[in-house]
Amino acid sequence: MYPIRRVNDSVHWFMNELTSRVVAESGIPTDIHHIGKILLRSLKDDPDLVLQIDGATGEQETSGSVLERSVRCALALKKLGLQRGDVITLMAPNHLDVAIPYYAALYLGLIVAPIDRTLGVSENRFTQFPTPTKMVFIISPLQWLTAIIMFHMAPILRFTRLQTSQPITTQHASQLINTYKPSYKIVSPPFLINLLRSEVQCDFSCFETIIVGGSAVTADLIREVKKVAPNTEVLNGLGMSEVTSLVFISEGLEPESATVGKPIGGLQYRLIDVETQEDIYEPNTNGELWVKGPGIVKGYYRNPDATAETFTEDRWFKTGDLYYRDEHYNFFFVERIKLLLKYMNNQISPVELEALICQHPGVQEVAVTGVPEPQCGELPVACVVRRPGVHVTAEEIKQLVKENLADSKQLRGGVIFLDAIPRTSTTKVNRKKLKEIAMQCPAKAT
Repeated sequence: MYPIRRVNDSVHWFMNELTSRVVAESGIPTDIHHIGKILLRSLKDDPDLVLQIDGATGEQETSGSVLERSVRCALALKKLGLQRGDVITLMAPNHLDVAIPYYAALYLGLIVAPIDRTLGVSENRFTQFPTPTKMVFIISPLQWLTAIIMFHMAPILRFTRLQTSQPITTQHASQLINTYKPSYKIVSPPFLINLLRSEVQCDFSCFETIIVGGSAVTADLIREVKKVAPNTEVLNGLGMSEVTSLVFISEGLEPESATVGKPIGGLQYRLIDVETQEDIYEPNTNGELWVKGPGIVKGYYRNPDATAETFTEDRWFKTGDLYYRDEHYNFFFVERIKLLLKYMNNQISPVELEALICQHPGVQEVAVTGVPEPQCGELPVACVVRRPGVHVTAEEIKQLVKENLADSKQLRGGVIFLDAIPRTSTTKVNRKKLKEIAMQCPAKAT
């Protein structure tokens, strides 16, 4: 078994002591859950901590400075007439200033709604508290759960956030890692692949822990990271904004395993047959994951239709993701249900095709989408980025698929070669844009 570095009781002891002091100061028992007051107390506890660094400019700021600026901002928001329960939106890059109104709003009990400024990524459990890790590199913007968690936990657990106000390209990320030597990061598989193969060589040896999530994680990718960083703990993790935490994490399991992990405390789990809507009890059978727990959101803001569609009457959250489990209750991600391609009467997983094609030595990265075909449904198209200096042909890619997968999964839509895979602001594959490219470039699909 892979050694576990974290003990769950440690974080509970630390947080119990911290929240007890918050309640003792206010005299209000429910303040044990008031994240704004917890953050305020934490900023006061260690004012000299270097809380955040902007790697783009070299600027840095202490907890004391953040405390002073955020309190002044809170007073200004209050003067504007904002009250508990009001909603504010934030649209900004990960500049040092973005935390100021965010924390200020939480002090006042305001609801913060971060929005993608382009409009076009977890907390972990260590044994040492506070400062369980030295510096966390934040790649995702504030509207994503991975960033929100780190904005909360940095002052509470007293570690430095490394962020950047510039667009987060592979080259820029490599330079920041080589310069600041962060010890922890959460990263998507495609972005991690590009870091591993970047022209700017990235030194992974500084990382104590890397959590890979956001899409399917292959055992080959984890092995590739372990080759360049043998002492780094590489974990497959999966979280969802609606769950407000991790759903699975592979800690304690073999690092080369492709499992996303076992069920964790605080959540109930079900696998549901997509066709019959009945529970699946047998191992190695695909089903939609449903989860239930106290941390799951109540619903979608002012959208009762989406809430009714996603939650059952007894409050099970339907994730929209296909999983299966083995006989030891290790869970494995299969695919987003809405991303499955349908050819004739067959369902095709883009993830399965991508995992195979990425093994070709001439492929830097690949994303698979589908183009509509009136008689058959959808035809799979592979969008491929070649490795620098290596020439791979469409016929080679098609032959690889032909030799390894069933006839129904062949690349009947062709192969398109791109300079880069389109991405969202959180470095995930932009599936909508990818389909548009495939639809607009049929001549290139060969």
